[in-house]
Amino acid sequence: MEIPFYKMHIGGNGFLLIDLTRVPRLAGLEAVSLYPEVSRIMCGHRYGVGAAGCIFLAPDNGIRFFSHQGKETDYSGDALLCAARYAFDSGRITRNQAGTENLILFRTLKGEISLRIIGAHEFSLCLGSPFSALTGAVITPESMGMTEVIDVGDRAVRAAAVHIHEDVIAVFPGSAEGTELKELAKALRGHFKGRPVHIVMVRTITRETLVIRTADAGMSASCAAAAAAVILCAVSGLSDKNAVAVFSHRAPEAAVVPEADPDNSRRLAVLWDTEKNELTVIGTGGYLFEGTFVIPDGQGEAE
Repeated sequence: MEIPFYKMHIGGNGFLLIDLTRVPRLAGLEAVSLYPEVSRIMCGHRYGVGAAGCIFLAPDNGIRFFSHQGKETDYSGDALLCAARYAFDSGRITRNQAGTENLILFRTLKGEISLRIIGAHEFSLCLGSPFSALTGAVITPESMGMTEVIDVGDRAVRAAAVHIHEDVIAVFPGSAEGTELKELAKALRGHFKGRPVHIVMVRTITRETLVIRTADAGMSASCAAAAAAVILCAVSGLSDKNAVAVFSHRAPEAAVVPEADPDNSRRLAVLWDTEKNELTVIGTGGYLFEGTFVIPDGQGEAE
């Protein structure tokens, strides 16, 4: 079976988008049973393309998300931003009831989710309220005692555990200076055994700009990491409640140069509405490449 796809990313978190209009064999409800194995094979880093997950997009903007392990999830903020970029480029735009606002509307297992079109390739997505990943309490701008001190080798690291669709440990700016990200992630996960968590290191450039580094990928890892970083810095008085998180694997100063991110897919603006206590991200998915993957006969078939 030949499957044309687009590899896309947001904040370096990659997804394979499969437009079902181009793969009739995967279209229709009876074909959904093939999605887990197709995702597992195609997202594999050794013999596949390599990605955090697959996005299966139907002609009517019905959308399904499957992780690289072949597990379906009913929500993926990162995948929605990638799909919004493709849907916009494909002309799949709807209008609200007043007919004054352009939207991208997706039908998911959680129901309809809309992304507002901010610009040619900028979309806003509501993430809801943030919670403490430790206590489950709602985090507000007045939340105190968010950070805890965790020993990483001979270093005391300050970090906050935040839940925004996924669990994120945001490391306080400067407290892990000089520590390797892999070493830090391993040590921090040791304090959250049995729970999948994402690690994000934060550095403030200005009150409106943060540079962040993440240790791993997940279905909503970039959206959650950016929001958690802004929450940590805002509550600590290091940034404004509306700030831009720039994803980088390089020196922080180099990451904010426009030439380093020509399509703005490596940054997410985070808006924290303090009256509603609601988080919104603004960003776009970026195209990495287009290709075709061949799954040999007998693989990816439903039993």
